[in-house]
Amino acid sequence: MPKQEKAGPPFVDHIRETIRRHRMFARGDTVVVAASGGPDSTALVHALAALRPEFRLTIHLAHLNHRLRTQAADDAAFVEAMGGFIRFTSSEGAGTIFDVWLPGERSPRTTNQTPDGAGEGKPKAVTAA
Repeated sequence: MPKQEKAGPPFVDHIRETIRRHRMFARGDTVVVAASGGPDSTALVHALAALRPEFRLTIHLAHLNHRLRTQAADDAAFVEAMGGFIRFTSSEGAGTIFDVWLPGERSPRTTNQTPDGAGEGKPKAVTAA
């Protein structure tokens, strides 16, 4: 008789089976989870957090803030806080938030300038501290 895995919430069991069936990663792998802060990615983050010990995963949480919606900063803050609460990495701390700044805009975290004008006209990405 095959070894039975611990029964968990049906959603987590479904994620476990999907990971195995599609060989999405191996035990002990490092996985980057992109999270928007919406219900789907939040559910995935929590399911992977529940499966982290079983698969011995190192999980990095990432969020790209395009700043296209008025709620975008709230989404980024939510994902960062969720990463800290669940203790996902960017070095086993909070999540990593990437903000996109358009040409001519100034980031509150950087001067958004490049040496000698290199890269002018390209979006900039900075990582939250």
